[in-house]
This record gives sequence, C-alpha cells and structure tokens, in this order.
Amino acid sequence: MKSVEDPLIPNKLVLILFLLGLSTLFCGLTPAFASILQSPPETITVRITGEKDCRVKETYSYRTQQIDFKEYVKGVLPNEWLATWPEESLKAGAVAVKMFAWSHSVNKGYVWDCNWDQVYYPKNRTEETDKAVDDTWDWMLWDSGPVRTYYDDYLAACNSRDKKCMSQWETLKDAEEGMTWEEIVLKYYDGEITCPNCVSTEVVEKPQIKPHRLNNVDITLRVKKPVYNLPTYTFRHYLVYQFEFHR
Repeated sequence: MKSVEDPLIPNKLVLILFLLGLSTLFCGLTPAFASILQSPPETITVRITGEKDCRVKETYSYRTQQIDFKEYVKGVLPNEWLATWPEESLKAGAVAVKMFAWSHSVNKGYVWDCNWDQVYYPKNRTEETDKAVDDTWDWMLWDSGPVRTYYDDYLAACNSRDKKCMSQWETLKDAEEGMTWEEIVLKYYDGEITCPNCVSTEVVEKPQIKPHRLNNVDITLRVKKPVYNLPTYTFRHYLVYQFEFHR
C-alpha cells in the first residue's frame, strides 16, 4: 500500500522543537540534558613528550595518546600538588587539574604532558592524590561550560596573569586554616560547583542527639544531606536541618 504523507508533520516537528527551545530558555535544561552536557569526557588526547619541563627548548617531538580521563587526572595531581598536603588542598587541586584539562580538551582538543599545560607522570601517583580525585570526581566547576582553571605556584605568579588563577601554595595555607575544598575553589575562580549525579534527599539520623523539651514542645533534630536544586544542581554551602515538633 502506498503511504500518504501527512503535510502537517513537518510543521508539527517545527512546533515541537520551538516549544522545546522555549522550555529550555525559560525553565533551564531538563536534568537529563543537563547531566549529558555536564559529563566529563571519557578520554583525553595527550601529546607525550616524556619531559616535565618544556621551557628549555622551543619545540619537542611527541606522540599522541588517548588516555582515560580520570586516570589522566590521577597521573597529573601528584606532580602539581604535594601528596603530603592536607586533604582539602588536594581535593581543590584535583578539581583544578580536572577542569583545566577538560576545558583544554573542549577548546584545543589536546593537552601536553609537560608544564606547557600540566605535568603528566603517572609513576608518581599516590593513594592520597588518587583518593582526592575519586572524592571529587562527580563535582565540576561550571560557568556556561567547564571553567578553565589556571593555577601557578605562588600568588605573585598568579597575579602576573590576566586571568582567574589559583595559587598552589596558598591552597596549603587555606586548608590549614580550615577551609573546605569547595571554599578554596570558589576563592580563586568564578562559576558554580555543580554535581549532576549528586541529587539526594536521604535523611540521616544524627547519633547521640536526644529530644529536648522547650515550652512543652519536643524537638527532634535530624541532619539532612546537602540538597542540590534542579535543574541547575547548584552546590550550596550549608546543611539542611529538619525539625520535628511533638506536642
């Protein structure tokens, strides 16, 4: 049987796409689309020179290698941050290393394995730096796309850049003063720390908390894990407290 084309189908399709565009414009991306756009690459293209300091010569021979992105970040962090530094400093470094490489991968298509970009030398991996990468892997710094997180040894070197820049040694001081890795990251960069896969409304009982009587009202304190607002999944620096009142 010869099929008869519906002349309204193209118009219907255009209308659907138009309405989807309006929905995205005014309501933001749906969680599914946002999650796809905010997913790091599975692999990254690395130009391997075998050098750590590429400032000695103007050109270097290299070979190109596709490396699992998470393994790449783990192979960079111990060469850019000292593994003996506090955990919060290492976590801030893990995010900076990941976002720097991610933004370069998107805009340039590759990274160098030396200090033209970031030093990639996986033989220096440690348990401490690997853990910092694992603990922050689902988090990213986002501002209409992955933020390019420049960093340098000291503030003086950072101040010479006309860009937002994190001082590696300052993150040591920040962590020692009690700052969290989220606070450290947002101290140096603009954007939002987001986590598309971290939505949680689980209520966790806080141990060793007993109800207290206040004006004949019992108050039970429960601590709720951080909540991430849909659809933007914006990280908030607070805990949500849920109070239950019993007459």
